[in-house]
Amino acid sequence: DALTVSTVPLKKKLHKHILDVHGIDMPIYVIPNCNDVNDWQYNKVQDSGVVIGYSGGLSHNDDLDMVLPAIKTIMEKYPDVRFQLMGQMDLDKAKKIFGKWKQSLRNRIMLLNATKTQPEYPAYLAEQPWNIGIAPLIDSPFNECKSSIKFFEYSMYKIPVVASRVYPYHKDILGVPVITDGENGLLCDTVDDWVKNLSRLIEDKELRETLGQNAYDHIVKNWQYKDWKDNIIKVVGQILML
Repeated sequence: DALTVSTVPLKKKLHKHILDVHGIDMPIYVIPNCNDVNDWQYNKVQDSGVVIGYSGGLSHNDDLDMVLPAIKTIMEKYPDVRFQLMGQMDLDKAKKIFGKWKQSLRNRIMLLNATKTQPEYPAYLAEQPWNIGIAPLIDSPFNECKSSIKFFEYSMYKIPVVASRVYPYHKDILGVPVITDGENGLLCDTVDDWVKNLSRLIEDKELRETLGQNAYDHIVKNWQYKDWKDNIIKVVGQILML
């Protein structure tokens, strides 16, 4: 009778596709992805150094390719910085990507398995010593349909986020902001921006702590499922009246 989706761009693209291909004017409603703070009650591992972490699936190949030149520059610039990737690549792909990097850089890269199911993820993320989280996205129609869930997840452990300046990170979702640049995260347009913003966080522990705390407070205040219950109830009511 109807569809629900997590973002406005996804609504627009699905509506056009179903209308063009099937000739159906399908009612589609937006129920944004949110967060439940009760899922994130694990003690976060702390690290005295600087560990940049990335969590992403195989659909993020192009996104990772975009940001890796900046990561390489950062690791050359800061000999103690480490980089950890969760779930994005296997060993064969890692050899192709990092095989030409200097051994001194490869020694500071760690590949982590993904969790089999989402309920395992909050505890697993808490076990990682990340104190900077990255959320790279190339500006593409596919990524425009994604939600800001990665920002929510990092922020639950007060991991300051550096993200691409694309939807869904820098635009309001149904009138509610996500990342405000310089206040609860840092946004990037270019590889140089990634190098600059990561450098700022590496060199400034206080900035890391401030952005992480502000992001946590923002998600707890604005992006909990309980805060969106009226929106969900309204959508269900509209569907029942079709």
